[in-house]
This record gives sequence, structure tokens and C-alpha cells, in this order.
Amino acid sequence: MRRRSGGRGAGLIGAVLAPLLALGLLTAPPARAAGQLDEAAEALADGPGVWVADGFEGAPEPLVALIRARYARAETPVRVAMVTEELGEGDAAAQQFAAAVGEPGAYIVHSETDDPTSDYPTTASQWTTYGAGFTGEEMDDEYMDRVGIGVGNFLLSLPDAFDGDLSPGVFALSDEEPFFVDPAVTDVFPSVDAASLATTFADARTPVRVAVVTALGGDESAIQEELFADLPEGGTGVLLRWEDEDFSVTTGTREAPFGVDDVSLTVGGIGIGAVPPGALPQRMALLAALLGPDPVEVARQALADDPVYVHPGVSDGETGQEELDALRERLRSADPSARAAFMPEGVLELRLGEDLPDSDSPELAEMFVPEGDGTDVVVWTVDTESDAYVTDVSATGDSSFVEATEWTWGETPAISGPLEELLTELGDDGGGPGPALPGAAGDTGQPRIYLLVVLAMGALWLVPLLAANSTRRRRRIRATARWRRRLARLPASQARGEQERADVAAVAVWRDLVALGDDLARVAAPQNPTRLRALQRLRSEYERMLTAHDEAMTWHEIAVVRADAERLRRALTVWLRTTDARRSAPVA
Repeated sequence: MRRRSGGRGAGLIGAVLAPLLALGLLTAPPARAAGQLDEAAEALADGPGVWVADGFEGAPEPLVALIRARYARAETPVRVAMVTEELGEGDAAAQQFAAAVGEPGAYIVHSETDDPTSDYPTTASQWTTYGAGFTGEEMDDEYMDRVGIGVGNFLLSLPDAFDGDLSPGVFALSDEEPFFVDPAVTDVFPSVDAASLATTFADARTPVRVAVVTALGGDESAIQEELFADLPEGGTGVLLRWEDEDFSVTTGTREAPFGVDDVSLTVGGIGIGAVPPGALPQRMALLAALLGPDPVEVARQALADDPVYVHPGVSDGETGQEELDALRERLRSADPSARAAFMPEGVLELRLGEDLPDSDSPELAEMFVPEGDGTDVVVWTVDTESDAYVTDVSATGDSSFVEATEWTWGETPAISGPLEELLTELGDDGGGPGPALPGAAGDTGQPRIYLLVVLAMGALWLVPLLAANSTRRRRRIRATARWRRRLARLPASQARGEQERADVAAVAVWRDLVALGDDLARVAAPQNPTRLRALQRLRSEYERMLTAHDEAMTWHEIAVVRADAERLRRALTVWLRTTDARRSAPVA
């Protein structure tokens, strides 16, 4: 891999050029961003880093923090100014920035200006070098190496491209040293370090290599070749690099238990792999569950002494350890024989394969029953993508316990919500008496159960839509923004290919939407107010899908619309079937 060395001759060259800069002989032509550039030059006069103008939107706080931490450790100085003024022609602004500072290194200016015809600002970039052992053309090469999806951020890759200070540690991973974490990453995210990775993968049954870095410099194919070509037999390798707001995922395997697609899906999730920094420990725990002991057996052993087991790869982002401990003790008191487990759905599917029972059948829960008799067990399978949510509930044991678990599906947050609802159904009031139903003094709870059954039958068809309108929608808003950002970074030829793919898919989905709309239009309005409101919700959801189809820019967005249309079609079928059943029911 070609490396660009620099910095060692910078002092001599700088000593020669500094007087010229001081006399103004090398001063760049004036640029329109002069005011903010002067502020940036003053702020960065003492050393490398990044200066961000007020109102600059394209600089997420974690990215800025990582740039500062990375540049502080780099041999070659890099200074970045992010301004909200126009830059002018050529590289005039970058040259003026370098002249104003007067120190050797690389100088980069990014600009955002308002565009009244668009929802997005107009962006521009310039860079130059002064007194350094590399050139602006070499910076151009590095920029082109970072164009694409999941290959790292140009601003973060420059130090390694110039100095080669991170790559050697990453490429030297071995059985003795299988983990590498960029010190700058640990500076910003203290919980991410090599020691924590070693703990997570302590029980791995096959070789594993994991590197977490800000970015690596140089040709992308050469990076992957050097990192993954020498994986041992059965080995799995993962490279995590920062993009804008999260880590991208690059994986490699060699005759491993699970292939590249399975590993990428487990760590990066559906679509273009991305790992939010707060989710990195959980994603690593999911990968460890693929490569380590049977996760079902691990959970079963834990449940022998602990009433609640939460897989390390499962988190809802809200339920803290203190709250979980309190819920654990309440469950122990409410039903000493009860056991509850939260398991990652994707890991169970991959590890158990064809042996995985239907997640809503008692067979799955039976696999988690500890040794001994008389244990009630409930297993909630959790989708670990972005905002976690419970996908299914499996329970076994006493009939009253199994019945109590049926009311827990759809409760949020994904960990405390189902536990709280289960405790309520088991008679735990959370420490104090709650409000009684009318006429409930001394009753046995039967009227409440009948009422819940009636309400559940009326709302059964609505559950998928409610889930789509809460958890899924929040996840998709973020996913859509991520897909569009990455589409914008693609080379023009690749972007056109992606757009053509989206256009073909959009035509097919449009036909389905037209047919669905026709069916909705033919449905006569029912007299029953509850059924009428349900139909209105279906039609409202259909209008939302039409809007989403019109606004879709990527194939991924079209795929989401198609999945939503299929879900709405099923909901309409259920609505028609239950409505017809009511109409044909004999009158008492």
C-alpha cells in the first residue's frame, strides 16, 4: 500500500518560507470567507485542529471531537476551518488560511452557504499544503480514496495517509493481539477500548480480529487485503471506521462459521452497515454470541439463579441497571418460580437455524427452562436494530402465567415495559394500591380480564400499524437520512446506477399501491363508529405511503414503502374479514 510520509522535513521548509509569509510575498488572493478564516487562523495558531463557524450544520459533535483528538496525536499538522461564507475560485481560501497561520502542514476549508432553492445548503471544499512533505495532489488522491460508502471520513484519514501511524497496528493483529482501538476513539468514547473487546470475546470459539479506528488512509482495496487476507482458518475480522455520525462496518471471514453477510448484518444491521457509538458494546456482544458458546445454554444457566436475563447484546437505551435490578426483585417476590429472558432475535435465528421454534410458540421458552420442575419461563425476542422492540413472546409453565405474558407484547421500553406489564398481570402493583375498576371492591379480577379480552379483539388488527407508527417510524427517519447522505457521497456513475435501481423498484411498488388504493376506495363506510375509525386509519396510512413513495430517493426507501404496503394489505384483509364476520353473525 502506498503511504504518504510527511512532517520530517517540514521544519526546515517552514523556516525558509515563514519569513516570506510574514512579508506577505506568498499571501493568497483574497477570498470571500476572509472574516471567518481570520477567526479560524487565530483559533488554530497554536496547533492543529478544527474550527467551526456558528451556524455550520455539517459538523456533528462526535465528528468534531474525533477530529480534534486525532489531530492532537498526529505527527503531521492538519488544520480545518468550517465556514458559512463563500470561498471564491480555485484554492484561494485554503491558501489564505495557510498564509494567516504561517505554520507547516495541511490546510482545509469547508464551506456551507444557504441555497434558497433547496432544503440543503450549498457546500464547497478547498485544501492546500504549506511547508510539508506532501502535496495538494496527494491530498486529492486521498480524498478520492475516501469517496464511497463505508470507507471512512477524509478529514480523519489524512493523518494515517501522511504518517502511516495507525495502519501498522491494525495490520499487525494476531492471535496474541486480536484487538486494536485507535487512542483517539477511546479519548472520545472512553468505554471503547481493547480491554473491553477482550472481555466481550473472552469465550469466542473461533479466531476473531476487531479494529476500531477513526479512519485509515490509502487505497481501500489494499486496506482490506492487508487486514483480511491473512485471517486464520475459521477467522472473522471486523473493521469499524467513523463516517459522520456513526461507525461504518467492513467485515471479512475465512471458512468461518458465519459468512460476511451474516457478520455484517449482526454488527451493522440491515442495509448499509452503521453502528452508533452508544450501541457498539451491544453490537460486539451480538458478534460474540455468534462466535462463542450456545447463547440459549448461557441464558438457561443464568436463569437457574436469576429471575431476569438480558442478553448483553440487547438494550432499549432507557432501562438502566438500577431499574432492572428493582424489576428483578419485584418479579422474584411476585412469582418465585418465574423466569424472564430478553434475547436478540437475529442471533437466535443464525445460531439455531432450522432448529429455531416459532418465536411465539411455547417450544422456544421450553428451551430456556432451567434444570428442575415448576419453572414458569417467558422469552421475549428483541429486534436489536436501532430502537429495540419486542418482536414476539414465548411462554411456558402455569396457564395463568402464560396468559399474563400475552399482555406484554408491544410494551415499551423494550425491557422495562414488558416486565412492568407482566408484574401488573401477576398482581404486583409496584409498591402501592392502584385505582380500582368501578364495582371492583372485593372482586376476583374476572371483569377486568373480560374487558381486556374484548378490547384486545377490537384492537388486534391495529397492532402492526401501531408498531409501524411508533418505533419503526423513528428508526426509518434516521435510516432515510443516513441513506441519502451516503448516496450523496457516491461517485456520479454509482449514484446514477443507484437511482436507476430505485426507479425500477418504484414502478413496481406504484402498481401495488394503485391496486391497494382501488381496494380501499371500494370499501363502503361501516355504520359502527369503531370500525369506521379503523378504516379511516387505514386510509390515512395509505396516504402517508403515497407521500413516502413520491419523496423516495433511494432503493432502500422504496423497499420500506413496499414492506409497508404489504403490511397495510394484510391489515385491510383482517379488517374486511372481521367486519364481514360481524355482519353475518346471528342476531340474538
